[in-house]
Formats: sequence, structure tokens, C-alpha cells
Amino acid sequence: MLGRTRRQVEDDIVNDFPYLPAGCDLELDDVARDIVLGNVKNALPTRWRSQVAELRQLGHIDLATYLHETGLDLDDLYQNGNYWTKLRRDAGLAADGTPPGEAGIGRGIGRLLHLDDSHRIETYRWLLDRATPPTEPELDERQRRQFEGLLLTALAPRRGTFAELDAAAAELWAHPALRLELLDVLSLLDDSVAHLHQPLGLLHPVPLQVHASYNREEILAAFGNATVDKPPSLQTGVFFHQPTSTDLLFITLQKSERDYSPTTRYLDYAISDRLFHWESQSTTAASSERGQNYIHHVSRERSVVLFVRATKQVSRGATTPYFCAGTARYVEHRSERPMQITWLLDHRLPGDVFAAYRAAVA
Repeated sequence: MLGRTRRQVEDDIVNDFPYLPAGCDLELDDVARDIVLGNVKNALPTRWRSQVAELRQLGHIDLATYLHETGLDLDDLYQNGNYWTKLRRDAGLAADGTPPGEAGIGRGIGRLLHLDDSHRIETYRWLLDRATPPTEPELDERQRRQFEGLLLTALAPRRGTFAELDAAAAELWAHPALRLELLDVLSLLDDSVAHLHQPLGLLHPVPLQVHASYNREEILAAFGNATVDKPPSLQTGVFFHQPTSTDLLFITLQKSERDYSPTTRYLDYAISDRLFHWESQSTTAASSERGQNYIHHVSRERSVVLFVRATKQVSRGATTPYFCAGTARYVEHRSERPMQITWLLDHRLPGDVFAAYRAAVA
């Protein structure tokens, strides 16, 4: 029993210890089994030193096997700026010495764990699975925007320091171990996609999927308004994209006093899986140009897209990503400054997302 991995011990407990020596038998009743399983899972190596020791014991295995054997998940590993290549190095399974710039990109991999749609994962895999980086002329507009979003996230500490896309790509490819690590992470993320997705549907090369999660950099890169040489500087919750005539609404349901002033703690919430209550900026009057654009957006051939998150939390060096709730249509409004608008979503919120949003403002 002591020579088996944690995952194997968990399986032994569930299956009444099938690998005991001949003549030995051990059975646990249901209550005892649950208690023992809980204790085993609570003993996960969440501290870095314990993770290093466990990998050293397991030896040369891949990332998926390590997570399976230890019972950890990607979030456990990519905490506090840690990453798989660093873990292998600290366990003595990779060459000593951290190359310049590696730590920043390693932390960047942790900022990509929100990826949850197969289309983007497949595109990122296609971009990364080559010995030399793709050059900008090789990419169509959708691919280029997705590549910008990837690099803006992975190279976050240094975004804005590159003169062009190709220079930023060369920096990532200068760390082959991290590029291969990212490919391994993408495979694991692809296995855990939870929702069905479909293209956002704007008549423009905007590579976003409805019911997928994105950070703000990826969203603005998808609309062509963020690049590695010109990172986004958006500070407000509303952005109008002129080329597609689209209002992007960035919505945080729970607004803390630390992150939001009293005049920006708007009351936003999901009324149902199709209806969403949203408050405009505090200075918006119904008769203003902006207010009229919201009310008459259909006749004025403007689109509205909602990006929603329950809270603004910082994890792995990044804030909580937004869930793309898709396009919406004006239903009604009450009051003004701010306007309280009810939007009808073109796509129903998944049940788990609606439940989370309802709980966030309960």
C-alpha cells in the first residue's frame, strides 16, 4: 500500500483493496470509505515542496500522468507563478538554470487555463505545433487576431515591448520547453470543454465563440483593437467597435468597494436564462445619443454583445475571464442616469452559468 501512488490508493479504497497480499482482506463500510477517501484527497501535495518531492518519486512522466497520479489539477500546479517546466527542473528531471524570460512566460501559461472552447484550442495548437513560429503573412485575419490574443496573454509582463507580431512570436519560440508544455496543457483543456459553442456571428473576422470564456485582451484582440505592440488600455465597462458597429458590454456582477467606486457599482444580474438586467454608465440619459443607440440599436444596425463574469478576482496573475453571453436585443428600460435596461439574449445561458449568476447577486 505504501509503495503505490495516491491515485492508485484511491482506486484501492473504492475497489476494496484488490492488490493486498494473499490471505489478506480489508473492507470498509460506506461511511468509513468516504472518510478515508476524504482524508486521502485532503492530503494532496498542494505545497510546491511536496509537489516537487512527489514528481521526483514518480520520475520521468508527462504532465497528464502527473496530474492523474497525484490527484491535482492544472489550477493546483499553476499557482504562485509556478509551471510544469519549473517543477521538472526543481525535481532534477530537467537541465538546471532558468533561461532569461522563461519565468514570465511560464506564468503566462497559467493565465491561459480559462480556455474552454475547442475551436480556439485547436487554433492555438495549430499555431504552436511547429518548430518555427508562424509569420504574420502566413495567417488570415481571424488567425492573426487569435495569435495576438495568445501572445498578449502568454507574454503579459512584456506586452507592448515588441514592435510587431513576429518579434513576440520569436520570444515564445525561444523557449521550446514552454511551447511544448503549452501544447500539453491545451490537450488537457480540450478534454474538459463543458459547453457547446457557436460563432458569435458578426459579419466580420471576429474569432469569438458564444458561451466561451475570454480575458479582456483576447476579446479586444478578436475585434482587432489589441495587438502585442499596442496592448489594450480600456478602463471602462463599455466599448464601441466602429468597424462592426457593436457595443461590447463588460459586466461584473459582484462589485467590491475596493475595485469599484459607488458611482460604478451598477446592479447587473440575470433575470432568467434569456433576460439580463443591465445598468448603463451613471451619466447616460435615455434621450442622449448613447441612450438612443441602446434603445434603437436594431433599426440603427448596431449590435450589442454581453461579456459577463461573476466576480473580479485575481488568480495566477490574471483577473477572472468573461463569459461570452453573445448578442442581445433591447426589450425595455427604466429610469436613467443610469438606464436600467433589460436585454433579451439571442442564446440561452447554460443552466450552470445561469445558476452561478443568480447566486452571485443573491
